[in-house]
Amino acid sequence: MFFADSDSSAESISATQENRNRLHNKLCQELGEVIPKTSSDWTKSLYQHLSSGPSIQQYLDDQGEYCNGQWTKIPEAPAVKFQLREPLCWIINSIVQQFGNTGASNSWEAIVDPLKCEATSGTEEPASPSITVRATGPLFCTPKSISSAFSNVAACIDVKLDSEVADVWCHLVKMSEYAKQIFIQQLNRFFVCSLVITEQRAQLFHFDRSGAQYAPLFNIHDHPDIFVSLILGLTTTDERTLGLDDSVQWTTAPGGKKVGGTLSTVGPGNVVVTYKLVSNKGPLIHSNLCGCGTTCWVARSEQGERLFVKDYWVTDTQTREFELLDQVKGLQGVCQMVSYEDNRVQTKDLWGDTSSFEEGAFHNRTNI
Repeated sequence: MFFADSDSSAESISATQENRNRLHNKLCQELGEVIPKTSSDWTKSLYQHLSSGPSIQQYLDDQGEYCNGQWTKIPEAPAVKFQLREPLCWIINSIVQQFGNTGASNSWEAIVDPLKCEATSGTEEPASPSITVRATGPLFCTPKSISSAFSNVAACIDVKLDSEVADVWCHLVKMSEYAKQIFIQQLNRFFVCSLVITEQRAQLFHFDRSGAQYAPLFNIHDHPDIFVSLILGLTTTDERTLGLDDSVQWTTAPGGKKVGGTLSTVGPGNVVVTYKLVSNKGPLIHSNLCGCGTTCWVARSEQGERLFVKDYWVTDTQTREFELLDQVKGLQGVCQMVSYEDNRVQTKDLWGDTSSFEEGAFHNRTNI
């Protein structure tokens, strides 16, 4: 039997609470005071186009991963969460292999190795997800010297014991940091989704420039079809469904290192034009998770003209910058607009039903 010194125990509790308060304040600054919880209907509605109900049922019946109402490899009563990592990784890779598009230029693999990454300005010391879905293809680039970092991660998954899963605030802190790292290192991202999984349940989190939302927990054994659908969504090679802006494509060397890229947008005359990105001029970025998410690219046209491409998100009440630039055409000393593309994506189309949210919990943003 162990008896803790009451003063030391009180100091420890106080320090823990102080740290929680600090992280809570940081999260509120990043995402706002209210982070809404969606309905379970939103979770059920996602990714239905990726596979049919009969196909998922056939996988559950034939592959041996699910039997008698249980995922067979998941221990019923793990002592520590580390006992869940390998079984869950096995199941995820099994789903990817069963439903994956073998003809796609992208490829996905779930791994449990610690994610190697460096702290970026404006972020906490980077945490490592329990499981990462490593990706290759023209929308990703492989980091130098290591196999996996946030620059080539399709999705992050944290593994918890079911007794730990009720603290959604704690999950939001970690998941928001993963999302922020992905947005910083994958500049062609519209949104990021991630999962928390236990031996019994799972919970989906969604981040974009309007903030964050999270779904209710659901039982992965009682609803294996929903679980498979979510894994398919987080590992899909459908770039837009994954949350990627496919107008930006990277050129990579055989080892996956980024050596160039292109950006397609509406050009003069309202026709689609593809510009070459100037690789030795890194883009300027806005590192905050929620907000305008500004990214400025340096590009060249086929004629060699050097251009500045600005990509950002505005609220419904904000004046579009192209409207202001249109008013100053020909004015000496002012940057001249060549073309613009409006209403590329709206965050309201990425969220669940926002009508039941607390007032001020959601503000639609449009990508321009």
